[in-house]
Amino acid sequence: MIRKAYIDLFCVLSLARMRTGFPSAFAFSLSWMLSGVKEGFYESLTHQRFDFFLGLLISYLYGVVVNLGNTVSDLREDRVNTPHRVKVARFFGIKRVLRMNDILSFIMIALSLLSRNVFFIGAVMLGSWLMNQYNFRPFQFKRKTFLSLFSFAGGVYGPFLLAYFLSNPGSIMAPSLQMLWLFILLTVWYGFFGTAKNVQDYDGDKASGIRTTATLFSSKENAVRFVGIVLVASLMLFVIPVLAGVLPLHFLYLQLWLLFVIPVQILNYRNRNNPAALKKIQSKFFLYPILFMPSIMLVMNLSWFTAAFIGLLLLLLFLFEKMNLDARNMNCYKRLMRLTGTQPDRIQR
Repeated sequence: MIRKAYIDLFCVLSLARMRTGFPSAFAFSLSWMLSGVKEGFYESLTHQRFDFFLGLLISYLYGVVVNLGNTVSDLREDRVNTPHRVKVARFFGIKRVLRMNDILSFIMIALSLLSRNVFFIGAVMLGSWLMNQYNFRPFQFKRKTFLSLFSFAGGVYGPFLLAYFLSNPGSIMAPSLQMLWLFILLTVWYGFFGTAKNVQDYDGDKASGIRTTATLFSSKENAVRFVGIVLVASLMLFVIPVLAGVLPLHFLYLQLWLLFVIPVQILNYRNRNNPAALKKIQSKFFLYPILFMPSIMLVMNLSWFTAAFIGLLLLLLFLFEKMNLDARNMNCYKRLMRLTGTQPDRIQR
């Protein structure tokens, strides 16, 4: 019984893809810093309000629960793109995946009630609905080529707004220019990052007749070029508020990320016709959106507390990665086989 429960938990966490919650968690934390919460924020974790940890948890769930619905809505194309994720989902049970998606969505809303903040509760309810509309009808935003990017960016702008509503209970204060600029730029930046994930799924999406920002192009070569251009451009946009005098000069340090982004895009181009290599590169490249927002936090406030807080979340990420809690990764399927003592492609339930 205990072993079965452990295997079920492993399947749920793997299909939720635990690494994908960290951009949302860091977006919430960054927005909280920008929202003017001063009471001991930079001193220690024990000085944080309960609301901070509540919002951080809900934001993290916002980034992972969407993957459960995505597992079900992507079954057709994933037979080509990531067949091992389909096998993990079928082992756990497609209907059970949908049920877990509904349960965790409800838990997010239930947790928000603890804040007793009407604006925050409303934002969580709306965010939960929009999160599910990414995968499901009537809107199914993921099937709308460019609207899907804005919906995907909800993984950042959603938690960003949650922190804004939660950090000022009982009232809504006018956001600072810094906060407005970073909200807009991070929405654009993360939306454009969504084009990168579409490239690795080019073959399966094209074969299934699904239109994405990648399959709009007649060749994968042109799709990879497009991704490289928008990723570099979205990072360079952060120079604008510095030149406008809204952000301090040291925000230009963020442009050092070009030394990582550009070489990765060159590797993508060279390996564009090698699906296995492309997926491996993209898996590592997902560290970029995870680490980019912590780098903004450090630029804003380079302190031991900020570094320690970021370090704790990255340690959690490291543990999840060591446990192979990502169903898009082949090692996750291999671990499930070891847990069940079953040979490849013969898992039955």
